[in-house]
Amino acid sequence: MLLKAQNAIGELYVEIGNTQEGFKYFQKAWSNLQCLPLSDLKDNWNLMKQKVRVLNNLAKSASEEYLKENHVLEYATEVSKLVDNIPHDQATMKYTEGVLM
Repeated sequence: MLLKAQNAIGELYVEIGNTQEGFKYFQKAWSNLQCLPLSDLKDNWNLMKQKVRVLNNLAKSASEEYLKENHVLEYATEVSKLVDNIPHDQATMKYTEGVLM
């Protein structure tokens, strides 16, 4: 639940034009997601959807340096493989991978 709230607050900050503050919340959500192994996410689709949203938000708001240091593209590629049966999330991840490249 904390993860969902952090991502939503970040999205609200971005919506009102405060991308830097939004990014802080996306970082917090990302940090919390890093504690969960991908195998847990594969079994819990709600968490997987949150991971897709957080990755997408990070790709749009983080600096190139941050993305490289945290291997976000590599992680996004792994997540993309896990959402192959959910068309909406698959499309979002392909978009996210494109933004990260």
